[in-house]
Amino acid sequence: MQVRHHLRNFSGFINTQGELKIDCKWEFADSFSNGLARVQQFGKWGYLDRNTGLIAINCKWERASSFVEGFAFVSNNLDKNGYIDKAGNSIGGFDWKYEYIMVSDGLARVKDNKSKYGYIDKYGNIVIPCVWNELNSFCEGLALVKGDNNKYGYITKNGNVVVPCMFDYANNFSEGRACTTIRKVYSDEEKWFYSNNCSYSIWSKFINKQGDYISGSFEDADDFKGGLAAVKKNGKWGFININGDFVCPCKWEEVRSFNEGMAGVKTDGRWGFINHIGDIVVPCVWKSISDFNEGLAAVEGFDFYETFINMSGKVVGGNWQIVSPFENGLAIVHNWDGKDYYINQNGDVVCERGFFQ
Repeated sequence: MQVRHHLRNFSGFINTQGELKIDCKWEFADSFSNGLARVQQFGKWGYLDRNTGLIAINCKWERASSFVEGFAFVSNNLDKNGYIDKAGNSIGGFDWKYEYIMVSDGLARVKDNKSKYGYIDKYGNIVIPCVWNELNSFCEGLALVKGDNNKYGYITKNGNVVVPCMFDYANNFSEGRACTTIRKVYSDEEKWFYSNNCSYSIWSKFINKQGDYISGSFEDADDFKGGLAAVKKNGKWGFININGDFVCPCKWEEVRSFNEGMAGVKTDGRWGFINHIGDIVVPCVWKSISDFNEGLAAVEGFDFYETFINMSGKVVGGNWQIVSPFENGLAIVHNWDGKDYYINQNGDVVCERGFFQ
């Protein structure tokens, strides 16, 4: 693993032991993706090969994205935008409108001069015509789209509509379920009946891939993760399973989605963690928290410090001014002396960010 590193406003790369592997000579360098890293030199963008540390695609682009599934989106100016492959060759031409990269299941999203979205394949062929007002990535074989009626539905990789555009808002599918939302506008009679001055209500339900509802209505809801989804009812949050049944009643002020078997919950203004059956594993004592990542969660204390805890709630490492989540065994922390450091999962400092022994 190589980590981007800055030295005197130039960027290079180190390994997990803090050893400099690629010299700090780039105006900007991004993380490696698909074996290539986006780098900037003399104001232009190109790509660096991970294995050799040499330029693989010359720095000639005004804008460029990282590679995703063999695609990168590049631009020479506002009118010439398109995808290239890892050899720097065009995929589907440069006649698309500028848009951030979206690639999924071997397809890349494009936007035409009418601001309609479609998908091309790795050979540049249009697989899904540009007919959609919005078009998301494919998740579990289906993509969320927005039609000319300004409603949301779902299509397959062949472009076939499997769930009609009928929702005011909707999420991508996750674990076979998608959260959908309908905004109901009240008539004058309904407002009188409900004794409510509000002119509309919003309710969320989960659907399966056939478009059938599998849950009741909620004030708000998050996507399924780890077999459970956070839902809000009567102003409080709880969790349901994929059948729509409650496994944890709506009793929390706020919650986070499950990650690595744990979910953050808040009560009386303090955060802790519960397990899949709703038992408190880490007491609610923290001012704020992040999700568990690589077995550790970043937490903030009420005494203006940040640190990490393990899944038993034990503090790992020292108290820092600011911490970031772990990635590939390392986390960046900002110390009270104003310096940044890389630490390992034992909380030990690996090296100072920006300097080497």
